[in-house]
Amino acid sequence: MGHLVHFEVATEITIKEFTKASWLRIGPFRLRKFWKGHGMFFTPYSAISPEEDFAEVYAGIMAGLFDQKEWLEIGFGPASPCPICGAVWFFLDMEDDQRGICATCDTMYLRVDTQWISFKRNLGRRRAEQLGIPWTPIRSD
Repeated sequence: MGHLVHFEVATEITIKEFTKASWLRIGPFRLRKFWKGHGMFFTPYSAISPEEDFAEVYAGIMAGLFDQKEWLEIGFGPASPCPICGAVWFFLDMEDDQRGICATCDTMYLRVDTQWISFKRNLGRRRAEQLGIPWTPIRSD
């Protein structure tokens, strides 16, 4: 099923972004990038190629082996309370700890001095609309 989604359903941009975020090409070699110390593959077989990695990750998500928060924490580290709404769905940007996103507020925030200010709202909703899929906001814990 993961290969079907990869080759028939996912957009070319999605596949390129997955590969760019997860894999690095050095000459003839393709290496898995290490995100925040999470360099392990989902399964040993997923280490073969970006295509197998995509299929194995997709299968793990569809099998319900990770809930949404666990999946976000793999990529972005532990969630913390949102400085605005207080829900424990706030994740700092991996490359810039002056930016963060709250999945409950569906908003990206920027830290200015000691305060967080709204930068972009409705990120998830807008992306879902672009993809033509339903959007259900994440509820607070």
